[in-house]
Amino acid sequence: MKRKESISAAASRTGTRAAAPRVPRKKTTRNLTVSLPVVLVRNAKASAARRGISLNAYVHESLNKTVRNDDRYYAAGERILEIARTPLYNLSRGKFKREDLYDV
Repeated sequence: MKRKESISAAASRTGTRAAAPRVPRKKTTRNLTVSLPVVLVRNAKASAARRGISLNAYVHESLNKTVRNDDRYYAAGERILEIARTPLYNLSRGKFKREDLYDV
């Protein structure tokens, strides 16, 4: 089986110009180093194994779930604050009847 030559090696051998360097693609993942207690790592590995996934996939799922829940929590808080800012009755008319204060 022939070994593939790099573009620059082929260009120097043939005397042609080398192709423009490749633009690196945007990374979609990042490496993260964390320090965790030994017991936590052991339990996480066991939990991931029971689910049939890698520890990396287990941590990924757990973080995604936590972030989604956090986002939903803050979105719900914003909705509650928006409701609280909305007046229940329009008092700009001046006087109102007692019956207006109760749902009929």
